[in-house]
Amino acid sequence: MKVMVGGTFDPLHDGHKRLLARSFDLAGPDGNVAIGLTSDSFASRKNHPIRSFAERSADLERFLTRTIRSTRWAIEPLNDRYGSAIDADFDALIDSEE
Repeated sequence: MKVMVGGTFDPLHDGHKRLLARSFDLAGPDGNVAIGLTSDSFASRKNHPIRSFAERSADLERFLTRTIRSTRWAIEPLNDRYGSAIDADFDALIDSEE
């Protein structure tokens, strides 16, 4: 299954980790998870300081490398609310109440 999940992930907390885990559970071991990470310009709309895309991406990569064993994944920049979900063919879009 091809799944997309997105967010700012700053700081990467337990709620984010559960959201990511659910995404990988749905995708399954032979699936693919696209992780949309808000770009610096898109994240700057938040009302609190956000670390750079590079720092947040590195945190995500460290977490995923330690926890994900078989499912393929990729981090892509989100420049708007939709990212590649508009053009790509995903089986599921994962979202939180936020």
